[in-house]
Amino acid sequence: MRNITDDVYRLHAVKANRSFLFAVGLFALVTQTYNISYILFLTGMVRLHTLNNRIYFTFYCTLLLASLIYLAVDRKKELSVNTRYHVCLAAGGFFLLWELCFNLYDVWSSQTAGNVTLDVILMLFAAFFVMRPLYAGVKLGGAALIFLLCAPECFNRGAVINFLFTSMLAVVVYYQRYHHFWIETIQKQELEEKNKELHREQERLRLSHEQYEIVRRSGQFITFEWNLEDNSAHFSEEWGTLLGQPIYVPDVARFVRHAECLAEEDRERLLRCMEKVREKVPFQREEIQIPDKNGTLTWYELHLTTQFDSSGEPLCGIGMLRDIMEQRRRMEKLRARAEIDITGAFNKAAIENYGRMRIERLKAGESMVMVMLDLDDFKRINDTAGHPAGDHVIMETARIMMEEAPSGMQIGRVGGDEFIGILIGPGSLNLRIVTAYAGKLLERVKKISLPDGTPACVSASIGIGQSGRETDSYDGLYAAADHALYEAKKDGKDCIREAEDR
Repeated sequence: MRNITDDVYRLHAVKANRSFLFAVGLFALVTQTYNISYILFLTGMVRLHTLNNRIYFTFYCTLLLASLIYLAVDRKKELSVNTRYHVCLAAGGFFLLWELCFNLYDVWSSQTAGNVTLDVILMLFAAFFVMRPLYAGVKLGGAALIFLLCAPECFNRGAVINFLFTSMLAVVVYYQRYHHFWIETIQKQELEEKNKELHREQERLRLSHEQYEIVRRSGQFITFEWNLEDNSAHFSEEWGTLLGQPIYVPDVARFVRHAECLAEEDRERLLRCMEKVREKVPFQREEIQIPDKNGTLTWYELHLTTQFDSSGEPLCGIGMLRDIMEQRRRMEKLRARAEIDITGAFNKAAIENYGRMRIERLKAGESMVMVMLDLDDFKRINDTAGHPAGDHVIMETARIMMEEAPSGMQIGRVGGDEFIGILIGPGSLNLRIVTAYAGKLLERVKKISLPDGTPACVSASIGIGQSGRETDSYDGLYAAADHALYEAKKDGKDCIREAEDR
């Protein structure tokens, strides 16, 4: 799940907690005012003659005073979000502590658990109060635990079970509330970011010509203006210095159609953008490749905005080209990470995608050969030496396969201890190369040692399939190699079988 900043979390937590604490403070203010008034004015001070009643009276006064203080502090507009966040946490902690102490004394004084309301308060805080998991564990869990430990003799078995069940239910309610709060906060943060981006885009459109020039000269992008009336375009100086192109183009459509520096798909993409401007499309964004003056292809993000005259007809196109090579490199790195298994080989999805794509592009005389390796009796290693040792053997197997792999072979892990290698090349020669490679794997796998240096005593079975003879599809080739592997297992393991041998 995407992370959110502390500032954003605290801002939304304060908004949620202030409403809840205001209701709690107001409720406490009303109830404790009534309790105190009842004692002072309706009983003639008689109830204060006993120590027990004076203690209850102190509880009432304490909560009344705390509620007044919180409500007064909450009204201060000059408090920062960070200060309000800590005020809310302190207030929530105090209300929980007061309820815990009040219930403990109530139980001790009456020797019964009949009037306990702590479980209800815990549920309310879990359902409405926004807090970090650590705070929730300390406050809610701590309050429940202290209460059970300090007043066990006042609970019968049924009361204890009910209290524990309610406490656990409060944990579930808290988790669901916190999870939904987290998702809502992320969504709000993303919406705010998009709104800010939209606002920045709108502000850029409002810039005067002078301001626009200042921004253009200080930024790392190319700008242009395309006049639809005469089909000419004026580019910023960077168009010439970076790409070696003329900053004035008298006929943009002709320039795009005949530009040898553009790939066919990029040319079609640009012509389509120009047509959309004439069709009154207000804003477009595309990614295209343009070579610099040294011939190196560079990815640019094109932003094209249509400007209209007073009658609503398209007048010109205002555009910007932003260099996104570094951004695309980062995206490629992230994509590569998503395709790599923990062993360093391709994961199952990645190697399958590669195989399906390459088998459809085979040239005349080429074949795809698949080698499928499976460790023999691998479960024995996990059972006798432990799973860390088993993981070590798998990592070593992947390392050996990649070290010995012929040039151009791609290695992937398709199961717990099952790997495949794919090689494209001339038919018969390709098969001989893979067969020799498989023989090296059998020998090296036998030499794998465990982390403590003792021999792993492991072997492998290998099946080999080749497109053309067995199949022309990836699924068929996989099935052929898998069947050959099955034959190797059936023939005593620690051997190689080719699909054509079956």
